[in-house]
Amino acid sequence: MDRYGAGGESETSLFYSSGFITYTNPTKHRALNVSMKILERYTAVSEAAVSEMA
Repeated sequence: MDRYGAGGESETSLFYSSGFITYTNPTKHRALNVSMKILERYTAVSEAAVSEMA
């Protein structure tokens, strides 16, 4: 473990395979399949958009 408590790459990959940091509507729609209707109505950082990503 490093000084922050995180394991090495091989240990971390056992429980975390990937992640996304997305703020724009086109990226959330294309990469995460969030509907454009939700994004246009509520914005990319809304609870509705988060629900679609879950």
